[in-house]
Amino acid sequence: METTLSSKGQIVIPKEVREKLGLKPGDKVRLQVEDKKIVLQFHAEPPEEIFVRAGGQLVDQTLREAKQADELKIKRLLERLGATE
Repeated sequence: METTLSSKGQIVIPKEVREKLGLKPGDKVRLQVEDKKIVLQFHAEPPEEIFVRAGGQLVDQTLREAKQADELKIKRLLERLGATE
């Protein structure tokens, strides 16, 4: 495919390419120069819906469970080493 450089140094990414890559207005792309080539890479931001908002109670509960699991591992290790009272 071919595109034309404007007087401001801008190019238009052909519609077929934009559709194939799912590019939308405002998306970020990266340019890299390799020898005498320009490599254009689509830089996708992760969608917001993959992030989970955790409340304080969930965080506290998770930390308590992790602490209990660690304490149990330490107790078992000490028992195996014969270092328990």
